[in-house]
Amino acid sequence: MSHKLRSVLFVAVPAVLLALFFRFAFLTTRPGWELDEVVYGKIVNNYIQSGYIWLTDGHPYYSHPPFYFWLLRLVYDAFGVGVTQGRYLAAIAQVIAIILLAVMVSKIANYKAGAIALIL
Repeated sequence: MSHKLRSVLFVAVPAVLLALFFRFAFLTTRPGWELDEVVYGKIVNNYIQSGYIWLTDGHPYYSHPPFYFWLLRLVYDAFGVGVTQGRYLAAIAQVIAIILLAVMVSKIANYKAGAIALIL
């Protein structure tokens, strides 16, 4: 293993583990008061029941593309329906985004800049 790769892993592994901890440790501590969580959860519940992406009033929901709702339905199918289960998808996406940002910055600039981006 090269010295450069070892030094990147020395920073990357703890940073990703911290990101995982802080994203997943507190998923259940906050109530579902964020408007998007409640609305998206209801939209996916309607999607599960009817097969269509509808709002609660029966109108189609065109404000966002359906990919997020498809993914959220997969999460609901795997873990059950609830606010905490809906937060899993956002937490996983955040950790993946952190890793991809660090990789992108490493490719554009250098490994040191990628490590700094990962930490921040």
